Amino acid sequence: MKSVDIDLDEVAIDKAILDRLEHARKEHPEFAHGKYQALGVIIGEVEELIYAVEHESDTRAANEALDVIAVCIRYLCKEFEHDV
Repeated sequence: MKSVDIDLDEVAIDKAILDRLEHARKEHPEFAHGKYQALGVIIGEVEELIYAVEHESDTRAANEALDVIAVCIRYLCKEFEHDV
């Protein structure tokens, strides 16, 4: 997975989100078994974002934010209910 720089314009952010979502679906084709497990996945990613903001670089935090967005999109697409 390619790391992204924190200084991105809106188009680059959109592309980074799509790239991260594609990567997540390839690496973790089975997102979750049910909405509560999906919520746990989201919480786990938010915790990683919090840690990155508090202890790591801005670039690392930006990458964790992309992970949060990707799992939230997967939740919105209800990937916990069916195969993609």
